[in-house]
Amino acid sequence: MSQESSNERFNRIRREIGTLLSFSSRLNDLARDNLIYWLTGSGATSSDYPTDAFQRSSVVNNELETTHLRRLKTGILRRLQASSNEIFPSGVGTSVSFLGGNEFLSRLPNQLKNNRCEEFYIESSIGFDSFLLGLNMDLAYAFGGLSILSKIQVRLLEFNQTHPENSRIRIERWRCKIYDEYDWDIGKQAFLFGFGISDADMVFYRQYSRQLGNPRGENYTILSREWIHTSPYNFTTVESLDSYWSRINPTSIH
Repeated sequence: MSQESSNERFNRIRREIGTLLSFSSRLNDLARDNLIYWLTGSGATSSDYPTDAFQRSSVVNNELETTHLRRLKTGILRRLQASSNEIFPSGVGTSVSFLGGNEFLSRLPNQLKNNRCEEFYIESSIGFDSFLLGLNMDLAYAFGGLSILSKIQVRLLEFNQTHPENSRIRIERWRCKIYDEYDWDIGKQAFLFGFGISDADMVFYRQYSRQLGNPRGENYTILSREWIHTSPYNFTTVESLDSYWSRINPTSIH
């Protein structure tokens, strides 16, 4: 079989994209909308992305109730064991950036020890495989992977100096936001197994269209709207932040 020319490859990919978009049963609404925005957009940030799919996602909620709460617990304990003058988050500069530089958290003296509400920013990534294992196919094929940010406001109600983990706290507000760079990575398989469109094809399609003078496909940033996360657990102490983790890992050592 002769190797296809660049022009043949470009036309084949264009046909396959058209076929993919025409199969409503093969591509969910989120994946279709994201792809169309990439094909026809200017690369401008999509900064008002709806949150329904994220709020319903068992994988997203599991990430919040495990990874984010355990990091929150660590952050609170660090502050309870520090002086009231120590600056958090640690590091240099006046602020820390999150979500690709789209969110910033100011560095301030230890707010918990100064009887003020402290806001914790916690960011983590969820990969394609996690969405597949959690049967969240809509998010798997729409994003592949994404980053999620929690902005959690915590107030210290009663400090237990002997056992800081038993200090009483209250979560005042828990806001979340999603971030993703919508692009293609050579070596990965796009959309659906067996459909035949690779990330390398999409990279080529974008580059070759520019050689033809008709640019198609512009990488862009996705930022969701914020939503309020309501945990099913009642957190009263620092130690209680492990509530969900302890249920799914009963033999874990804290």
